[in-house]
Amino acid sequence: MGSEDLFFKRKQDRESLGRKSKKREPHETALIICEGETEVYYLEGLRNELKLNKANVLIKLCMRGTNRATDPMNIVNEAEKYIEGKEYDKVYCVFDKEQSTYQDALKKIKEKQNHDLSLYAINSVPCFDYWLLLHFNDSAKPYKQKGKKSPGEQVKSELRRYIKDYYPGDRDIFHKTKEYLTIAIRRAKTIDKIQQKAKTDNPSTKVYELVEYLRSLKR
Repeated sequence: MGSEDLFFKRKQDRESLGRKSKKREPHETALIICEGETEVYYLEGLRNELKLNKANVLIKLCMRGTNRATDPMNIVNEAEKYIEGKEYDKVYCVFDKEQSTYQDALKKIKEKQNHDLSLYAINSVPCFDYWLLLHFNDSAKPYKQKGKKSPGEQVKSELRRYIKDYYPGDRDIFHKTKEYLTIAIRRAKTIDKIQQKAKTDNPSTKVYELVEYLRSLKR
């Protein structure tokens, strides 16, 4: 097992133990299953900023065995276990479009929602980093493969214009962007509406929906 995998396994074990020992407050509970470390650290930062109870809002990295399972369908399959057990009022799946099972994952969540409104997709196109970019730039230009540079890599390059030391898995990413959070929400909503009318999702992000939900728990 690599050191990174061991770190996340231990972190997952600690959160699991914390869920059992820490008392939940009499409020709605939510589980957020993420594809990558950046998403986990960003959302943990937001949760801490809002002073939300960790037992009420659990944020975890999707794992399969001792390895990370970043495929969107793996995230949805893991979420189903919690839906069936009704451990949480809402379960959010946070993933990117840069994976082969992206459409299948969205379809499965939509099918589930026909019977149970506790499962939600928080998807980003091409990647979560686009949500971060919206804190600084409101560009809605489509991202396509450029030579060997993927759409996601292009977004990260643009993000480094504003956060020069940015790297995936940055533990301080929320604090580096939180000043512009309200602006990012507004931009994401506007772009979402524009893209729906244009019948495209490139680029777009639903992260604002999760952020607003967590903010509502604070109120």
